[in-house]
Amino acid sequence: MVRRTLISIIIPTYNRPDLLQQCLISVLRQSVDENFDFEIVIAQDKRNAALPECLCKLVRENNKTKAVRAEKPGVNAARNAGIKESRGDIIYFLDDDCKVPTDNWVNKIYESFINFPDACAIGGGYILENKMSLLSIFRNALDNFYIKSNTNPENEAAVLIGGNCGYRRDVFERRGLFDENIPYGGAETEMNDRIYKNRGKMRYDAELSVFHLTRGESLFGYFRKSFRQGWGNAYSNIKNDRPRVAVNKKTKKLWFIRIVKGLDVAFVNKLIAAAFLFLNSIVYWVGFFLSSQRLKMHHTYSTNLIGYYR
Repeated sequence: MVRRTLISIIIPTYNRPDLLQQCLISVLRQSVDENFDFEIVIAQDKRNAALPECLCKLVRENNKTKAVRAEKPGVNAARNAGIKESRGDIIYFLDDDCKVPTDNWVNKIYESFINFPDACAIGGGYILENKMSLLSIFRNALDNFYIKSNTNPENEAAVLIGGNCGYRRDVFERRGLFDENIPYGGAETEMNDRIYKNRGKMRYDAELSVFHLTRGESLFGYFRKSFRQGWGNAYSNIKNDRPRVAVNKKTKKLWFIRIVKGLDVAFVNKLIAAAFLFLNSIVYWVGFFLSSQRLKMHHTYSTNLIGYYR
């Protein structure tokens, strides 16, 4: 009998049980065909509070689902704990604030990896839900622009969004696990740079896009994340000894205006979006510059970033 392909859906989580429950339920309702099966690994941050009973019950009652706790804090430590616990040929990461839009989403993951056997990694973007806050709309628009501006017309990508992307297992066997020196903010960037540096292929697949349910985060929280992303990206550039170059350079031109024009919001909200994106960019590059200077001063990429993030 031919062995069925197994897809491992790893959900890193940190103290967001309500969102995690929505995410988990949306994945559990997936239908599968005879060619593959899937499992779910809830990868808890070391600092994560105990899962509420409703989630524990959900895990106990579904043989596709299991939970593991990382030995160190940070999303990359959680991802690595999930990888070690998983059994899949394809390992797909989904953030706990995401929700799968259809019942055949996992099937699309399988089809995408089968149709593009030369791709080391494949990921999607974010879909907006109705009644989202303006900050969530702006952030999702920025994330989608980030991946699309680094994707060429053949959908070959130089980057993927960490909250919605998957890798073949042998990527981790050949290239190693996620760098746990980056606990949060651009945490997946270093892995993508490692793949890109070694001429591995990545792809963007719009059909894998998911709802991104960012809620309740403050303006300060968004800017703090941008600062950390700048810091993490500088770390990756120095470690891998190369800056990432956009695949689709045309979309980099007038990026600011392109994002704002694409928003389906009132004119006054577009002005607010422009201000947000401008400040967000400044915060990102401040983080990038400070990280570059600090790491160059130490003459090594191995400086433990955890102390600088907190």
